[in-house]
Amino acid sequence: MSDDKVPADKIVLVEKAPKNKRVTTQDRGSNFRGVSVNGRKYQVITFNTKVRYYLGTFEDETVAAIIFDFWQIQMYGLKGKTNF
Repeated sequence: MSDDKVPADKIVLVEKAPKNKRVTTQDRGSNFRGVSVNGRKYQVITFNTKVRYYLGTFEDETVAAIIFDFWQIQMYGLKGKTNF
C-alpha cells in the first residue's frame, strides 16, 4: 500500500443523508386523538386490543373529536383518553 496523501483542496465533504422524517399532524391529518382525514371529511376510528371500531365520517373535525371522546368515556369510563 502506498502512503499517498490527498491534497486539502481535493477533499470533498459529503453530508449524511437525513433519515426518514416522521410526518407530524401539522403536515397532514388531524390535531385530535382518534380523528383522521378521509378526503374532505374526518373519520373516527378507535382501537381496542382485538377490535377496531369505525365510528363514522363527519364534516367537522371538532364534532368528530367529540364523538371520539364520547366513545372513549363509554368504553373506559373517566380513565379513557379524551381530546377535551
